[in-house]
Amino acid sequence: MSQCLEVDSVVKYFGEEADILSDVSLHCYPGEIIGIFGRNGTGESTLFNIIFGSLTAQNVFIRINGKVCKRSPFFSGLIAYLPQHTYLPLYLSVKDVVKAYVLKEQVNRFLGNKFLFKRRDAKVRDLSGGELRYLEVKLILFARLPIFYWMNRLMDYLLWLLRLFGSIYRKLRLKKELFCLIITSGMCIK
Repeated sequence: MSQCLEVDSVVKYFGEEADILSDVSLHCYPGEIIGIFGRNGTGESTLFNIIFGSLTAQNVFIRINGKVCKRSPFFSGLIAYLPQHTYLPLYLSVKDVVKAYVLKEQVNRFLGNKFLFKRRDAKVRDLSGGELRYLEVKLILFARLPIFYWMNRLMDYLLWLLRLFGSIYRKLRLKKELFCLIITSGMCIK
């Protein structure tokens, strides 16, 4: 059976008049990089949260690799999501966060690059915005390798992320790991 994330018939509204998502459908396959763009407040983050399972919808149908998700897709272990706001405990050190998220045998390799090695003892709260996002992206891409990655609000870091992602992507392709990356950005369009 082909690997595929199928999302169909997503409907989400807040109140009686505020349709955010109306009959949204999406299919993605390993090897694809998909961009979801829209003006601020048009539902990109809402869609991600519904697919990941952290927000309920009035209607949604999700199937992963041919199996209908009867509970949150998060539990499948096949979806990773990098939300718009940080998800890391701010009081922990970088090293402690890495130990919590990365397989034990990969911790030293994860911390081996120049940036992370220099900042390994810093508290998460003391990282700059760019440093924090770098750590979060690398944790998501490094951790247990789900098939589908959802990343929200990454356009600010796009070139830098493409270099990081390209390096990891090449390593995964050599191992014949399959995945799909879906990114979005709340764009300020006037």
